[in-house]
Amino acid sequence: MRVLHRSPAFQPLTVAPPVVDTILCTVVAIFVFIKIMFGPNPVRTWRRVATVVLILSFTRDVLLAWSHNMGASWSEACALMTMHVVEWALCVTLLPALAITRHPRKTPAPDWPPSML
Repeated sequence: MRVLHRSPAFQPLTVAPPVVDTILCTVVAIFVFIKIMFGPNPVRTWRRVATVVLILSFTRDVLLAWSHNMGASWSEACALMTMHVVEWALCVTLLPALAITRHPRKTPAPDWPPSML
């Protein structure tokens, strides 16, 4: 944030708004992924939906930079867009990895407890 030299009036880059937005949007993403997971080819569908939502999320930042509302410039808008890309990348990679197992169903479970190593 020190590199941006943002205006003190620009509230979206303070601590609370990004944290709250990230939590709320991630919870919504989880629920959307759960709905998509029961359809055909859920990972591909999830990636497409997440990409469309990412592109749509950029419109708010671009409009904010064009309007110079709250003292915003393109550097602040690019910082917000970078945060959107990071959250998108985490959701697109982690949600399918955590939800979908790749173990064959015919393999019996091991008799020993799992190791921490």
